[in-house]
Amino acid sequence: MNIDAYTKTVLTIIAACLVWLSFGGRSLVAPVEAQQPGRIVVAGWIDEAGVQRTFASGVPVRIVNK
Repeated sequence: MNIDAYTKTVLTIIAACLVWLSFGGRSLVAPVEAQQPGRIVVAGWIDEAGVQRTFASGVPVRIVNK
């Protein structure tokens, strides 16, 4: 296959895919969903040196979404 025929073939496939997407054709990839939000309790962190740090009060801090 010479370069002109190869280029025309690739461009034709790309054009067909664009038409398929523009008309809302069926997706080849399954849709995904995020996980449901859960309870998050922040009790501290690990710094760059790998040392576990806690908050000054020692009490976990709870963050509530509004």
